[in-house]
Amino acid sequence: MSRRKNKSITVGVIILVVIASLVFTIAFSGDSDSLFSFFGLRDDAQSQGTMSVDFIDVGQGDCTLIVSGDNVILVDGGESGAADSVINFLRNKNISEIDCCIATHPHSDHIGSLYRVFEEFEVVDVIMPEIPENLIPTSKAYEKFMRSVAEHAQNVYPAVTGETHAYGDIKIEILGPVGEYDNLNDYSVVSRIVYGKTALMLTGDAEKPAEEDILSK
Repeated sequence: MSRRKNKSITVGVIILVVIASLVFTIAFSGDSDSLFSFFGLRDDAQSQGTMSVDFIDVGQGDCTLIVSGDNVILVDGGESGAADSVINFLRNKNISEIDCCIATHPHSDHIGSLYRVFEEFEVVDVIMPEIPENLIPTSKAYEKFMRSVAEHAQNVYPAVTGETHAYGDIKIEILGPVGEYDNLNDYSVVSRIVYGKTALMLTGDAEKPAEEDILSK
């Protein structure tokens, strides 16, 4: 076997080792986008003509990420302790701007991390419910959230039943709240996310009275 052939085999082995190391590193770090980029591919979440929905693990609470092309919608964010998880998840998706954030209702397990998320990403629209004065929280989480909305969001929209907000091929239909309640959970923004023939409903913590009102309407 010639020296040239030996060198070719050695180079080939080195390349395979580098690729294998990269794959294992990405697998353990969760940065799948880097793997797609390395092989000249794109994550389906960012490809034309598709939509992805990720339910981010924030422990107690909710956080949902919806992506289609360059359009990004974030629904809730979990407790403040989940902020790093949410921020890292979005960064791994190569997200720099949130087109719309729906804060379903001002309990800390839904809005707690959003003040930090808003500090790290550009935020265009925020949709949130109108809360009667007697139910407005006095918690630090709510104060931080409202301050962050005022400082970082370009637009703030009250959740008005029947209104539709469009972001590229994604449409957000506001289904609730539709009545007046004594329970803050029932003021949750209930939204129907529509993409082509696919739709999903996100309900926050809406309880039976709010659900029945939505059904009757």
